[in-house]
Amino acid sequence: MRVNIRARQGWDPSVVALRDFGHDAINGWSCVMSHPPLLTLARLVLLAAGGFPAVAQDGPSFDCARASSWGEKLVCSDQGLATLDRNLQARFEAALAAAAVRMPAALPELRATQRGWIKGRDECWKGRYPHECVEANYLHREAQLVAAWSLEDPSWVTTYDCGSAAKVRVSYFNTEYPSIRIERGAETDVAVADLEEEHTRYASDLGSVFLVDADDAWLQWLGASEEACTLEAG
Repeated sequence: MRVNIRARQGWDPSVVALRDFGHDAINGWSCVMSHPPLLTLARLVLLAAGGFPAVAQDGPSFDCARASSWGEKLVCSDQGLATLDRNLQARFEAALAAAAVRMPAALPELRATQRGWIKGRDECWKGRYPHECVEANYLHREAQLVAAWSLEDPSWVTTYDCGSAAKVRVSYFNTEYPSIRIERGAETDVAVADLEEEHTRYASDLGSVFLVDADDAWLQWLGASEEACTLEAG
């Protein structure tokens, strides 16, 4: 029986698993940080700047007259993808603002991984469903940025006992592709949902996997051995 963890957290059940569009094409980003970004600081930066950065109401965030790559041209030809591009650009700029306040040393890597994500998006032409692949890339990347930099309030925050890992704090985010931030001791990783038959599975680019089945869960931290986790009461 599949556990509908989204219903428990208020997620949209129409979200489609990444594997339906070819997960290998998703070139996203995860991070391991000694101190997770603070929600309040990120929001203060955004409020000081007048909210999310202003973007055009039609067309993508970039100038279509200068579009050169296959991915840019596709986005310019599709209003839905153009909207996703504007939304992602706003998220990226919000993440930059949060990083500038909380963790300035992370800014070069954040910019570099965004450039890497663009290259991954532009590789979607090689797949069987290129349009769907590009759409999935945008939604996956947005989910990562939201979870990594607390660009929204989490829909649910809970703590698990995970064997030798002791307490593991997991924040769930109601992004289009559900995402989580996992805090394990002094380290943090972010993961995006990819549904399987019997569990809700979250995977990060750094090798962490978090499986959820009702009050039970299993954590594979950064590719290490899997550990069983139990939801703390209360």
